[in-house]
Amino acid sequence: MDLDFHKFLAVVSGNKRLVKAIERFFYQARILLRTSLTLPSRGPKVSLAEHRKVVEAIIEKNASLAEKKAKEHVRNTKEAVLRWFENTQW
Repeated sequence: MDLDFHKFLAVVSGNKRLVKAIERFFYQARILLRTSLTLPSRGPKVSLAEHRKVVEAIIEKNASLAEKKAKEHVRNTKEAVLRWFENTQW
């Protein structure tokens, strides 16, 4: 579901290069997303709430806010996964 949302945004942007990049990145992204969605600090509710903010900005035709919210979402996911890796005993 999360990957579908990201691909949908790329497709509706009309940016064919972005769509192709996302398709190539899907394998690695699936690993990241599966990890992030199981973390206590993230999970589906948090991710969906962040997606909702991006969509609301798009509906409002506020590109700068949509970009800001999308970057926050990516940063939040990245930081949560990195914290998890740092705290995991291997």
